[in-house]
Amino acid sequence: MIPAVVPCTDRALWDEHVDRFKGHPQQLWGWGETKAMHGWSVDRVLLNDGDNTVGCAQLLVRRLPFPFRALVYIPRGPMCSVENAPAVLGSLADHAAVRHRGVALSIEPDWDQDSDFAGAVASAGFRATTNTVLIPRTLILDLTWTDDELMAEMSKSTRANIRKAMRSDVEFRKVKNDAELEQVLGIYHETAERAGFGIHEDRYYRDIFKNMGDGSPIIAAFDGEQMLAFVWLARSGSTAFELYGGVSSEGQKTARQLWREVGSPAGHAGRRVRALRLQRPPQRRYLRLQKAVREARKHAPGHLGKTALAVLPRLLAGHAAGPPRTSNGAAPAEGRGRPGPIGA
Repeated sequence: MIPAVVPCTDRALWDEHVDRFKGHPQQLWGWGETKAMHGWSVDRVLLNDGDNTVGCAQLLVRRLPFPFRALVYIPRGPMCSVENAPAVLGSLADHAAVRHRGVALSIEPDWDQDSDFAGAVASAGFRATTNTVLIPRTLILDLTWTDDELMAEMSKSTRANIRKAMRSDVEFRKVKNDAELEQVLGIYHETAERAGFGIHEDRYYRDIFKNMGDGSPIIAAFDGEQMLAFVWLARSGSTAFELYGGVSSEGQKTARQLWREVGSPAGHAGRRVRALRLQRPPQRRYLRLQKAVREARKHAPGHLGKTALAVLPRLLAGHAAGPPRTSNGAAPAEGRGRPGPIGA
């Protein structure tokens, strides 16, 4: 089987396929829209075997300096069954090379490293790389568990902090409007400054809030009108994923209670969860070098080829918002750079 690659231009149809394949929220239409506003081109494709759709993928494409042409990247995708994975990956690699003239197809699938998908990835000609854009390890909670079951797995100090927060007057609810979003961004700046990590410019987060809509709720803790902490999610039919989180200095003691709200029926609308509570094995990023790199190595052996292999990991580690930013949105000073935005 060689699946045909067919573009999808209908938002409702696309998100329906993501949920059908139990895909990650970073494969949803709204996530691609945000990336398209920040330096990427987006190509959403269905992979069809006759009348049957056997997979799908949202490809992000970034133009590179000559002679590399383009990098094609699939965050938390593609989506397909284990049985169809080799054929789906092969068709996507060919599509990336022909349609986008990609120097590389890089994927960070939502598959466990030790799952049956690993063999399919290797057989399709991909190789593992330690350069990742998204975080390679995640802690997974099964939201079908009761509050008592979830609490039992937590440390004694965490349980004590949660119970204390439950007895307080703090209100936990979704962020409803732009004014509250600005409070979120203020806390995120404060958290980044305190923890020492870089973040995107504010416009990037405002675009996520707009483009993802109900697919990216922000759950916050309020003391009256003052926001104390937040957890920002992206969610599909099967998975809720924490994009960002922050806590003000006043609210550090109450942040842990947010997880109870995320896991409750009211906070999560009874969504299906495919994951276990155990720590997920590292998800590996796979890189496939295409013809352009091989040709570059031929024409300038010992120089351009090595440059290509050295530059690509740095390009792969880049983010749509450009260079790493300090918590106030400015580019870091020489020699004083912070780690760039993590995960998304």
